[in-house]
Amino acid sequence: MLDKKQFALILGSCAVFLTAFCWIQSSSSSQPVRNGAEEAAPIKVTAQLDRNVITIGDKIKYELIVEAQPDVEYSFPEFGTSLGGLAVKDFGHTPERRERDGTVLASRWYVLDTYVTGTYEIPPAPFRYKLEGQDTEQTIYAPQLSVLVESLLEKEVDATDIRDIKGPVELPADRTKIYIAVGSVLAAVMVGLVTIFLLKRRRRRIEIESVEMPWETALRQLDALRSFDPLKEGRIEEFYVSLSGIVRHYLERRFGLRAPEMTTEEFLDLMSRDGTLAGEHKQLMQEFLAHCDLVKFARYGPSRNEIEGAYGSASRLVKETIPQETEEPTKRADGAEGAE
Repeated sequence: MLDKKQFALILGSCAVFLTAFCWIQSSSSSQPVRNGAEEAAPIKVTAQLDRNVITIGDKIKYELIVEAQPDVEYSFPEFGTSLGGLAVKDFGHTPERRERDGTVLASRWYVLDTYVTGTYEIPPAPFRYKLEGQDTEQTIYAPQLSVLVESLLEKEVDATDIRDIKGPVELPADRTKIYIAVGSVLAAVMVGLVTIFLLKRRRRRIEIESVEMPWETALRQLDALRSFDPLKEGRIEEFYVSLSGIVRHYLERRFGLRAPEMTTEEFLDLMSRDGTLAGEHKQLMQEFLAHCDLVKFARYGPSRNEIEGAYGSASRLVKETIPQETEEPTKRADGAEGAE
């Protein structure tokens, strides 16, 4: 039989052994498991801003840049009229170019602004890509960026204006009240004038930006798109990307359809269940988007007649969906109603 001291010694040894064993196991299990070196992605995307701090009403340029291997098929993300809470006022792109090693470089830019102060987070921009000959698509994200919008009324304090405190000056009681009253009135007038100036300036900018109707914007952009020959300059895919983008943004501004943020399949499904567009316009959009996707994603080489037909479909959709009340003044200006 073991006495109490021997039993306690054995029990303590077992406890120490179990504690050490558990600690060794937990330490070894907490080490990260690595499956080998990660392969470098065949595409690299970056995002940049020309400025990170602006004041109300200022415009900033947001740019997405792609650097891809020659066997990679990719697509830029589509945005609506706002990006991270900032309004999209304009957009454009630079043509693709190839480096000596075959790397493809391309970029898109967006002009953003806002009239509300604060910090805005531009979310990571998703790029879909796949290797040539493969069906599986993958997604890579451009980094998130921050923009600080400051008020026009905020001014820095000039430390050189700080002076020593002077001794007390005894002023007549009646004049003190007059000075305070006059100062209060002048301060109120100055604040009122500054407020009126800022409100008028903001209203003027809003009125200027809201003058152009969605169909006017779309027709202006379509006219600008005719400034170059995609077949002659070898910019067919760029032409179709711009053409479909104009139509998608027009549908969003004109009918509230979130076309720029949807794939063609998602948009056609929504359009089939929505009664906004007429039947002939739904059929026109289905054929137009299918043709654009064939060129953008299937590397289809359209003829000049097909390019003209796609442009004509976009122009027809915009012109035939202009509200009737906007057409009446045009008829009167042409003298159609003046022959009565």
